[in-house]
Amino acid sequence: MEYEIWNPWGRELDSVVCSTSRLKTTRCASKRVDWPLTVLVLQEGEYLMKKVLLTGITGQDGSYLAEFLLNKGYEVHGIVRRVAIEDPEHRLWRIRHILDKLTLHAASLESFASIFNVVDKVQPDEIYHLAAQSFVSYSFEDEFSTIGTNISGTHHVLAAMKERAPRARFYFAASSEMYGNAKETPQNENTAFHPRSPYGISKVAGFQLTENYRQAYNLYAVSGICFNLSRPGGVLNLSREKLSTPSLESNSD
Repeated sequence: MEYEIWNPWGRELDSVVCSTSRLKTTRCASKRVDWPLTVLVLQEGEYLMKKVLLTGITGQDGSYLAEFLLNKGYEVHGIVRRVAIEDPEHRLWRIRHILDKLTLHAASLESFASIFNVVDKVQPDEIYHLAAQSFVSYSFEDEFSTIGTNISGTHHVLAAMKERAPRARFYFAASSEMYGNAKETPQNENTAFHPRSPYGISKVAGFQLTENYRQAYNLYAVSGICFNLSRPGGVLNLSREKLSTPSLESNSD
C-alpha cells in the first residue's frame, strides 16, 4: 500500500522506500496526509520521529499530553522553569514516570530570549502552548502578573515560532473563562466572549494573538477552547462542575 508522508523540508522524495517497524514497506512522497503518522523521511534509508514542544508539561493537561504523544512515537520536549529542574521531586511529580523519555529545557515564558533559544534549538514540528497562570481566583489577587505572564508568554511563543520554526503547527489552550457572563448555554465557537476575570481576559488576548499570527503570517496556529474536567493528577483549586470536550478554532479564515 502506498502512502504520502509529510516532508516539511519540501524535498522530492518520490520513489524513496522507507522500511521501519511501524511503516512496513512504503513509498514516500513529499505531501502531508491526515493519518496518525509521526515519522519524517529525510532520504532513502533515513527517518526520524516528529518533534513536539510543550509548555506547561508539568501541569495536569501537559503531563497527560506528553504521555499520549510519547505513545504515538513523538520525540517530546518540554519547557519548565529552572527551579523545577532543581527540585524535580516536588515540581516534576506528574511526569516522573516518563522523565527518562522526555527532554526538558529550562526557560521562562516571561523571557522572549529564553523561549526563542529553545524553539531554535528544538526545531519542533508541533507546539502545544498550555502554560499559564490558571487559577481564576488568584488572578484577582495578582491581576498584573496574570495578565502580563499569560499574554506575553503566548506572544513570545508565537513570535519565536514565526522566526525559527514557521512550518510548525501551533496549538493554544484557550479557556471557557473567555465566555464569562455568556449570553447562551451551552456555549459554542460562535458565542461572544465576555470575560469576567483577569485570567479570562488574558485568554481572550491569547486567542486573538493566535488568530492574528495565523492570518498575518500564514502560520498553522489554532486554539482549543477547554472546559474544566476532573481526573487523576488534577488540582483542587479548579472547579469540577463543568465538563466539555475541547473545541478547535477553525484554521480557514
